[in-house]
Amino acid sequence: MGNHDSNNISHMLSEDIMMHSFVDINQHRFIFTSSYKGAGYNEGLVDQSELNKISTYFEPTKQNYLILHHHFIETGGMIDKYILDNHKNFCEYVQQFAFKAIFHGHVHNAYKKQLNSIDVFASPSTCIQFALSKEANLEPIIGYQTVILKDDEYVQKTNTKIISGLF
Repeated sequence: MGNHDSNNISHMLSEDIMMHSFVDINQHRFIFTSSYKGAGYNEGLVDQSELNKISTYFEPTKQNYLILHHHFIETGGMIDKYILDNHKNFCEYVQQFAFKAIFHGHVHNAYKKQLNSIDVFASPSTCIQFALSKEANLEPIIGYQTVILKDDEYVQKTNTKIISGLF
């Protein structure tokens, strides 16, 4: 969950949709972590129960990936005022685990960074892109991210399209 979500969404889900802490696809495990701080907050927080969930569900015999909404590595842009409150502690904590990659959103722009040996990918937005700058500038781009799973690896692809006449 991220800053635009509600911690009480079960009434909105059909019986066919379940909320899971992790999903296994063959030898790949995706662990889902909430960075929801609460209603009215744009910045995020991964609380202790969510950190505990990471250690509980990390499976050393699988290729592990972590999914969360908020960013935790500074971009140098205006969006950093909405970074995880505990981003430094979060970075220290997740480095204990041999994650193949961590995927997040929130920044409304795509990038790849490294957290030691862990690949970190920000997903582009399907609506508007924020320029990774100190000012609140928009870019006329929409996009999404795909991850292709192979036996013991993944291929990440960012798909974007320039939208003319958006502004």
